[in-house]
Amino acid sequence: MNAELQLCMVSAPASSFAADLERLGFSPLGIRVLEAGITRGKVTTGQISLSLPDRVRGDDRLREVIISDLLRHMMGLGVEIENGLVPAAKSDTPHNRRRAAHTPAIRGKSVKAKRALVAKASVERSRKSAKPKEQVDGDAHLSSTEERDADRHRASDVVAMYCQEAGRYPLLTAEQEIALSKRFREEHDLEARNELISHNLRLVMSIARHFLWSGLPFADLVQYGNQGLMRAAVKYDYRKGFRFTTYATWWIRQCIYRGIESGAYAIRYPAYMHRELQKLHTAIAAIAGDSRELPSPDQIAKEMGVPLAKVMKILEVLKLGRLSSLDADMPGSKRDGSTLTLGEVTADSNTPDPMWIVAAREELSRSCKIVEDVVETIPRYFQDGDRNAAIFREMYGVNQSRERMTLGAVGKIHGLTRERIRQVIAEIWRKEVFVRAGLNDESFRTILERIADLEQSTGIAVTFQD
Repeated sequence: MNAELQLCMVSAPASSFAADLERLGFSPLGIRVLEAGITRGKVTTGQISLSLPDRVRGDDRLREVIISDLLRHMMGLGVEIENGLVPAAKSDTPHNRRRAAHTPAIRGKSVKAKRALVAKASVERSRKSAKPKEQVDGDAHLSSTEERDADRHRASDVVAMYCQEAGRYPLLTAEQEIALSKRFREEHDLEARNELISHNLRLVMSIARHFLWSGLPFADLVQYGNQGLMRAAVKYDYRKGFRFTTYATWWIRQCIYRGIESGAYAIRYPAYMHRELQKLHTAIAAIAGDSRELPSPDQIAKEMGVPLAKVMKILEVLKLGRLSSLDADMPGSKRDGSTLTLGEVTADSNTPDPMWIVAAREELSRSCKIVEDVVETIPRYFQDGDRNAAIFREMYGVNQSRERMTLGAVGKIHGLTRERIRQVIAEIWRKEVFVRAGLNDESFRTILERIADLEQSTGIAVTFQD
């Protein structure tokens, strides 16, 4: 993808210009529109936007770079850039169009007839401008996707206007750079410093487009680069013998890097990690080429010349930095005519599945029924059934306190030895009714542990009667 962004259009012949546009996917009609504007010497920002291929329109960063390259190329050829859809002739103004539309209708009419026509036209305009209630309600629920598209077009227009403004300043020669620097350092002439900055704005845009991998808008990258350009204009020393552009490049890159560190990701990364992320994006672009398929981590590690574990770490860091707001709109998700947000379509991992809750409640009810049936069955098969049932409840904690007691503690309550308590429990589990049901000490304890787990997960407290 990065290879496509390198448009070598400056001072290129017309055939090369058309070939570059065709390589980028421009339609023959779009190429003819741009060539006709160059021949005419006047092109509008609307014509440039409408001539862009569909894949360029859908990629914000690619569209900004393509438009800036086209504007720089056309301004280098002396083409005038205008805002709007079509170039307006001097006589083709809104006032003249309205006057031309009304003059034939009222020419030769009496004053009374003219007033009637004007009143009728006013009523017609009011009727056309008034929207039906359904349309007004529909306009109130415009999708956020359309609003974002409008924002992107406005951002493209801002970038185009900035490129047009920067293109008015020609590049400086080495002698001119030295003269301006002398005036600023020796005479403290601020005009000289501002002139040195203005004539190098195109240098900032040229450097900023190499940092589109960062995720920041192109306008923000240019803004950070301009800060570095202003610092370079203050610190430049012409006596060192190198060009101002060479010196300013380092300051521009440094300020862009710091801007990326502070604003490109939701989580702040150290400077070395940003360099690793840049290498990662470069490797992905080199492997992918013209295709949009994401290469595997093994391919990326081989291209970068680093171990696979390091690539996995960088990818994990990149994933952590791509945080999204829960209020962000989800394209393609509609309800009642409005777009759903990310928070509305994302499942809450802390909330259990409703179907699981129903199944867990049913299982908890069945387990408690088994425990209660066992306790109620014991008195039927023993002469001292009530005492044995009480011993059973205390040993397994099937009571209100839910506390399990030891053999010695239960024996003290009933005046029996530990061995006799153990024999009572063993006699209970040897009864045929429990053997046929597959119940024993181990399985019964498993049921009680499962009841405790379900209580914690469902939030339902179970109470057994003494």
